[in-house]
Amino acid sequence: VFIEHRAWRSFGGLRQAAASLGAFTTGWLLVLLPVFALAEVRTPHDVADRLLGHPTRELSALTAEPTAQHAALPPSATVDADAAPLVFDAREPAPSSRQRGAVAGLLTLVDELLATFHFAVGALVAVGIVAALRGRPSTERTWLRFIVILAVLYLTATWWLAAREGYLSSRHLAALVPATVGWAWLGAEVIAAWITANWPTRRSCHQVAAMCVVAALAICLPRTAAPQHASRAPHRQAGRWLADTRHGAGAVLDSRGWTGLYSDRATYAYNDAAFAFADPGLAFVVVERREIESESQRARTLRRLLGVAAEPVASFTTEDVRHQRDVLLYRWHGERLDAALAAHLTPPTTR
Repeated sequence: VFIEHRAWRSFGGLRQAAASLGAFTTGWLLVLLPVFALAEVRTPHDVADRLLGHPTRELSALTAEPTAQHAALPPSATVDADAAPLVFDAREPAPSSRQRGAVAGLLTLVDELLATFHFAVGALVAVGIVAALRGRPSTERTWLRFIVILAVLYLTATWWLAAREGYLSSRHLAALVPATVGWAWLGAEVIAAWITANWPTRRSCHQVAAMCVVAALAICLPRTAAPQHASRAPHRQAGRWLADTRHGAGAVLDSRGWTGLYSDRATYAYNDAAFAFADPGLAFVVVERREIESESQRARTLRRLLGVAAEPVASFTTEDVRHQRDVLLYRWHGERLDAALAAHLTPPTTR
């Protein structure tokens, strides 16, 4: 937008519009291309998959899926002296802390929007957009109005999501950043013009604007540089352990599914746990400590199955993670489960 703002003053007519559109497109590419490179998005199909929230084909190929080649472990299966039914809920039940409703959704939206723009940068963007909308009629302002309309519609949709589901994350608002962050420079220029008009200084307006941008970036730096998702570190460690082929081949059942991003192994999501436990190719089970120490029926099922047919081989933790979030890795022995089922005369049913 800074290049566009300068080009606008240098050219006129059709060349104005071409320069404006070209600069705007260049800004988008400067933001998106590094993101696509880090995310290994190489083709238009990959772009479409990411925009629609679909996993990439490489990740899909590593996701284990139930097939008709083996049976599912039925809830009525008996593997030990406990006659309680087996429970394969996808997640550990927990009381919900989500707050639903229009007011709670609006507060959540504002909080996440400020976090998405790192507060200081968001302030520059807001000032820049207001200044551009109040400027003289131009193709630049027409483009901005179009983007503002899209942003309002987008924010309305996310507000509805937050009010309905009681949940919203910064990633849901990330699409607004490359669309609007360029106006932060114009906001910095407006603030710099106000500063130089009210306080005498030897520096030019552009120098003061650059100082405003540097100050905004400095305010954002601590949060940007802070390690993200420290609670996921044990899962990354477990994934790298599984990536070592010296530990043997085989599929993995991961209650979270995150080790599959690192292990290069076929990985079952816990939605398909009943099929995974009956899969002869299952070799490892990954769970968090809290998932087996809970008093829920799901945790009781995990303790029973792991006690009968698995042995612990590794555990992973970090200083920044609570003990209950430790990741436990078990080696699975399907033949032990078969023996337990046969001993209790409860064979698995076909899918």
